[in-house]
Amino acid sequence: MTVKVIIFDFDGTLADTLDTIAGITNRLAGEFGYKPTTKEEVENLKTFSSRQVIKQSGVSILKLPFLIRKVKKQLSREMDKVPE
Repeated sequence: MTVKVIIFDFDGTLADTLDTIAGITNRLAGEFGYKPTTKEEVENLKTFSSRQVIKQSGVSILKLPFLIRKVKKQLSREMDKVPE
């Protein structure tokens, strides 16, 4: 049995969500105990691995699943504002 799959690299391919995600994570910074990032820091973080980003952020590994869930929920609410 052959299964055909199409995989998209969503960010930057279909829509540029970086600014929206940065805005969301900055709004959640106080709640989750990390400092907001500047545009320059976001540009620098693009070169980091996921692990490095998490370490750099200072977010507790125990809070991470809750942060990700909130970011996803808020991103889905704001998708109509994301530039294509």
